[in-house]
Amino acid sequence: MKFGRAIAIGVFFASPAFILGASSIPPAALGQVEARISFCVKVDSSYAEAYKELGKRLVANMTEKELKEARESSDYKQNYDSTTRELEKVPADKAVQTCRAAVSSGQ
Repeated sequence: MKFGRAIAIGVFFASPAFILGASSIPPAALGQVEARISFCVKVDSSYAEAYKELGKRLVANMTEKELKEARESSDYKQNYDSTTRELEKVPADKAVQTCRAAVSSGQ
């Protein structure tokens, strides 16, 4: 799989783009987004705080209860795991570049 198709900058955090105004993020989308953020923290630890802050902003409108329920759901777990597996196939240098671009653009 080509990196450009896997996580192109324009769609790297595409799910949050339409849900930022929502009070609750669907579990499947949350799983995908949190997998991407975790991946970025893993491959680019020098920017870890920026990625974590992005993650906090994305779930800012959700209550602790909503987050807990979403993270415990099978939809969340399946999407988190499948997204993580796909991201692990991406060359590290390309991953770092895309992760930093996502943070820089405020996505």
